[in-house]
Amino acid sequence: MVGDELERTQPRRGVRREATAAQPGQPAGEAYVTKALADTAGPVVAVSDWMRAVPEQIRPWVPGTYVTLGTDGFGFSDTRPAARRYFNTDAESTVVAVLEALARDGEIDPSVAVAAARQYQIDNVQAAAKQDADAGTAT
Repeated sequence: MVGDELERTQPRRGVRREATAAQPGQPAGEAYVTKALADTAGPVVAVSDWMRAVPEQIRPWVPGTYVTLGTDGFGFSDTRPAARRYFNTDAESTVVAVLEALARDGEIDPSVAVAAARQYQIDNVQAAAKQDADAGTAT
């Protein structure tokens, strides 16, 4: 069984700035992200609709296994769901990334991640959810 906890964080550059901030003459404190994730069991997966370099900025302060997903690359034009599938930042790809991390950590058999990737057709952009409206627009 895989549990999840979703947390929307401040922009990662703010988290990075906070993590590297030091007060003159004072010992460096513990970064908020380190404190917040201290009791987390299992992998932490950060997903960005922008480049992976953004969530990568906080890697030094994330305890345990840390996986980043992002839309690195240029020139792909399709629906948002298809683009998210192509760059593996959609929900199904996130599930597979978590399972792969658990397998790397020895928590589950790797065949579970392989089966999920097949079930969700991760390599098939056409298998992405259909877009009924502009999912990128706040309502």
